Amino acid sequence: MSHQPKVSILIPNYNGKHFLKTCLPSIFKNAYKNFEIIVIDNNSNDGSVQFLQNSFPQVKLVINQSNLGYSGAMNKGTEKATGDYYLFLDSDTKVDESWLKELLKIITSDKNIGLCASQIIDKSDNHTSYVRGGIIDKNGFFAPQCSSLLDRNKETREIHFGITSWIVSKEAFYKANKFDPNYKFFCDDTDLSWRIRLCGYRNLYVPKSIVHHFKIKKDSAKESLKNLYRKRYIFEKDYLTTLLKNLEPRTLKKTLPLYLLKKIMISPLDLVALDFTAPAGLWGIISAFRNSKEQRRLFQNRKIADKDLLKNNHLRLSSYKLRTSPKTLSNPFK
Repeated sequence: MSHQPKVSILIPNYNGKHFLKTCLPSIFKNAYKNFEIIVIDNNSNDGSVQFLQNSFPQVKLVINQSNLGYSGAMNKGTEKATGDYYLFLDSDTKVDESWLKELLKIITSDKNIGLCASQIIDKSDNHTSYVRGGIIDKNGFFAPQCSSLLDRNKETREIHFGITSWIVSKEAFYKANKFDPNYKFFCDDTDLSWRIRLCGYRNLYVPKSIVHHFKIKKDSAKESLKNLYRKRYIFEKDYLTTLLKNLEPRTLKKTLPLYLLKKIMISPLDLVALDFTAPAGLWGIISAFRNSKEQRRLFQNRKIADKDLLKNNHLRLSSYKLRTSPKTLSNPFK
């Protein structure tokens, strides 16, 4: 790579000081050096700001007076960014030495590539899984691609969305209208990645770029019922909003009845699992229908039709993939 483009690495933070102690040193040790780090703090109360000011003064710090969620934080961060590319990285991570170099090798090779995503090694308690970007199935439903084995394949592959660590060209980011600030905690990465794809760009998974993700241990027994309800409401709203915004009307005619049918089928499973947050999920679905029309209108740069986006995709996510208990979702309200 003769030209060394500058990369703005954007990290959202909310009470994640203990994660930043691992994440930031690993970034500074990576092999590619033309980068800046921007940490966007969402009104933390764990001393994160003071820690960054004292221990990492070279890091740009954006301080929000309230928790803007992932999308709001990332948009704020890009206002301070001076890089040619934006890399979105979760704070609870540790990057490998060649992580950034491998992403740049691919995304700079073709101007039609809008997004590249790392291979994510998810570590939670005694379980490890390997995430290979995200997929949209033939019906328009979406979920991460997970495996129990490390992907040793060196070839890049087409994906639909990035997770945890993904880089986008500045041009693609703004052509896709940035992050939608109406998303707070879920599906924000899927939505932006999807719109980048709809703009005509290619989204690729780069297995040689490896990031270790230390998933937050959840103690759902100590979570308040209010938090469980809020998580279920926000997830269902954001998931369905993503479908309503990005699928064409003729695709939605097929997808929406199937989506609602699956939700009805899943309700008995919720009761068996003693998950009584279904009313919150129902309200989330209603809210998605109410709010998505204006958000859909604002996106005018679509170049790819659903028939072309999904024509070679024969995958179908099974019903359990659409069953989401709030006890399994991360808790952004701590």
